[in-house]
Amino acid sequence: MKGPGHACCGAALSLALAFAPGLARAADAAPAIAAAPTSLPRVDVVIADSFPSATIVAARVAGWFTGQGIATKTEVGPEPTATWVLASTPIQGVRIWITLGTPTTARVFFSVQERADVPPRVLLQEVELRSGVDELGIERLAQVASFSALAAWEGSAESTRRDVEQGLGVKPSPAAVTPAPRAVEPARTKVVQSEPTIFPAKPYWRFIGGFSYDTKWRGQAGTFVGSTTNAGASRRYEQNELSARLVLHVGFVPYSIHRDGARLQPNTIGGSLVLGAKHHLPGGIWFGAELEAARELVSPRMAANDVWIAPRTDSRSWSSWLGGGLGLGYEYKRLGVIGLFATVAVALGDQDYVVQDATTGEQHTLLSPWRVQPGLSLRTLF
Repeated sequence: MKGPGHACCGAALSLALAFAPGLARAADAAPAIAAAPTSLPRVDVVIADSFPSATIVAARVAGWFTGQGIATKTEVGPEPTATWVLASTPIQGVRIWITLGTPTTARVFFSVQERADVPPRVLLQEVELRSGVDELGIERLAQVASFSALAAWEGSAESTRRDVEQGLGVKPSPAAVTPAPRAVEPARTKVVQSEPTIFPAKPYWRFIGGFSYDTKWRGQAGTFVGSTTNAGASRRYEQNELSARLVLHVGFVPYSIHRDGARLQPNTIGGSLVLGAKHHLPGGIWFGAELEAARELVSPRMAANDVWIAPRTDSRSWSSWLGGGLGLGYEYKRLGVIGLFATVAVALGDQDYVVQDATTGEQHTLLSPWRVQPGLSLRTLF
């Protein structure tokens, strides 16, 4: 309120000053009709005590608000009820309850109290936890809770009272009607916001395993086709991921090489150590690079005139090589990671196949594989 002393100046100014204390007391006695603050003043968060790692979830959610300078209070308590979520409170701000609907879905209830004399606005969000309540799921839940609380306070996101009651397990009465207090206000449009791509804010370790389908072009030795089994660990931080894997190689598609009247069928088995790095992009896309050191045992079978000749013990030989690759792939929500790598392997030492004339004892090279062998690898990791 403003006093009448503001209508003129000069001598009236002294009169206004004389009445100023009374006007101030009148303004204090009058009911305050102030607009809701434009910024979120306070957040109260309750994590249901049945929620796995409830204290960790509470700390992570609080961190998203305190980092923005918002006063935040967190606690671990019982499951939310309609009495709590739908009740008014004299404290301005947003109250949040977080509970677990299914092992991979969290329910977040928001109660927005702009003024103490009006019922709160409410919002219900279901957050998909793609791999359960792990480090990535907790970070996703905290980020969605923060974005949704700000949207609810600004009035750009809201659910109906009945939606919230159903989310809390309250069965609506057949004669239930829309509450009158909100009927005089303009209808709010519920805005469905696209979910952002969530990257973990804290580094974490995880086990990885999977399979791959590999090909290598070996020149005179033909095209190698085989599979690998992978097992290892990776450490991820935000969009970057480093990994180390042990790989078992098996040449499972037999192939024959015909040369100089002889037929050769190489069988291979081996292992390698792979070090990898990935960079994750929004939308599940990633690209990566790998380095590999491998050791293989090659056991060829030879035949002359279509009669197999049992190989001598010294015909089995070990070969070593170093390799690398560049790849591009996609990370599915529940099916893991799939990617295609272009690879190159460099053989360390000769890998020639030598045959010996049974009559004269003379040896000659049957074929020489390429020293540098390009290839492709289709990989699936979980």
